Amino acid sequence: MPITYRTFKEDVVRGYRIGAYASSTVPTQGGTTTVLADGNRREAAGHWDRVDTWIKFDTGQPGVASVNDSAVRLITGYSTNQTITWAPALTVSVPSGSGYRLFQSFHPDNDAGLAINTTLRANFPERVVYAVATMNEETDVRSYAIASAVFNTITKLVKIERSVGSLVSEWQYRTLREGHDYTVVDYAGTGRLMVQYLPEASRVLRLTAERASQELTADTDTTDEPPNLVLSGARAFLAAQEGDKERLAYWTQRHEQDKRDYVKNRPAQALAKPHFKVS
Repeated sequence: MPITYRTFKEDVVRGYRIGAYASSTVPTQGGTTTVLADGNRREAAGHWDRVDTWIKFDTGQPGVASVNDSAVRLITGYSTNQTITWAPALTVSVPSGSGYRLFQSFHPDNDAGLAINTTLRANFPERVVYAVATMNEETDVRSYAIASAVFNTITKLVKIERSVGSLVSEWQYRTLREGHDYTVVDYAGTGRLMVQYLPEASRVLRLTAERASQELTADTDTTDEPPNLVLSGARAFLAAQEGDKERLAYWTQRHEQDKRDYVKNRPAQALAKPHFKVS
């Protein structure tokens, strides 16, 4: 199951150091744009009252938009009565039931986020994302506009298939040959498909494209890369940024082991290599 960017950032800090991450929900009395009191907090006074501690908010009900969702603020005070203050002020007061996350030492987006994307680039530099679009042929029409999802400045069209017979299913497609069955004309990132056969209104064209995966940016962005490998690499990055030699050595070792395990767990691939036989 794909892991969201938000979950990755939280897990990176949670596992890096005990007490560096905490989560909760705003109590029934709610809060203001700059303060909330949560009686469930049990940390000692001063634990979250540091120059490098942040609070991050999210909405309370799934599917309900919130102007404070993903807002990050620097904590300016935390006392024994479990009162948290921050600055600058939020757009609106914090409603009851909305979630919040506390991060110590590392900004959830700038620090943890950078560590995650750096790890993804270092370990999976050629991550490929596939996009598929379909279009219907039209009688006597030889030129078709290609959907931007499968043809743009960063997406490469790699395969075009045509439905076979009267039914359309996963196994009833024939791959068309570029230069023989069709050509693609590129107008500065806008593509047109020129078919070189007699089109039929009942046929469907399926277009497949690929592009390099972009960095994770929104909290809802996901990745299918192995979580343990990403987390250990990101924690090693944070340790290097913090100058913690002990943690750096530990997480680097864990990361190298995770990379070896990842390679061993990948399915075996048969490689057809040319060879010479001397008799």
